Amino acid sequence: MKARIACAALALAGCQSGLSRPFVWDCPRGESFQVRFDQAGAAVVSARGHEILLQRETSASGARYSNGAIEFWEHQGEATLAGLPDGDLRGCRVQ
Repeated sequence: MKARIACAALALAGCQSGLSRPFVWDCPRGESFQVRFDQAGAAVVSARGHEILLQRETSASGARYSNGAIEFWEHQGEATLAGLPDGDLRGCRVQ
């Protein structure tokens, strides 16, 4: 529900046109997801039919984004998308 509210707020704010090109992450077992970044530095993740707005978080290494329930973390070319209702995506690599 939070993801849908964040997505609606993002669309209403007119931020969709201010998003970066999509970065596509390929994961084991044939799954993939996309990440775009807005001008404020937030990440918009599209995965398994969900669009989720994540804010940048402090990370000792790599880049980490979260909304408190879902987290996208990239480190040394490998990404994890954790907290999805139907399970995490781990060991993903950008195309």
